[in-house]
Amino acid sequence: METIFIHETDESIRDVLTIIFNSEDYQVKFFERYGDWFLRSLSTNPSLVILDFKLTGEVSIAACQLIRHRYPYLPVLAMSCNERIGDLYLRHGFDDYILKPFDVTELLSVVRRMISTAKISKHKTCTVTASN
Repeated sequence: METIFIHETDESIRDVLTIIFNSEDYQVKFFERYGDWFLRSLSTNPSLVILDFKLTGEVSIAACQLIRHRYPYLPVLAMSCNERIGDLYLRHGFDDYILKPFDVTELLSVVRRMISTAKISKHKTCTVTASN
């Protein structure tokens, strides 16, 4: 079972995401704040991290940079109501983004693609390293 770590402060969105992801056999773990506990939890190898990119995104940008530094192959998805997220996400190290309010089909498509791509990248990296 794939595990998705999600930073989301809105309880109603957490509830919807739980229903969506559980119905697709994903396990979800929510975080209301970033910090050392969140970063230590990443060592349990989640398949994807979704960060709530609020307005300027300062907190989620900092979290994404820390994740990139410690876990460079872990996919990170920005989820935001900021309409400029399409211009900002790559610049700040996110792999992709979803605009709120989100379409469930689009969300699941992006999540599946990101997890699948990460598995392939991780496998290729492990294969190349093992053969060297």
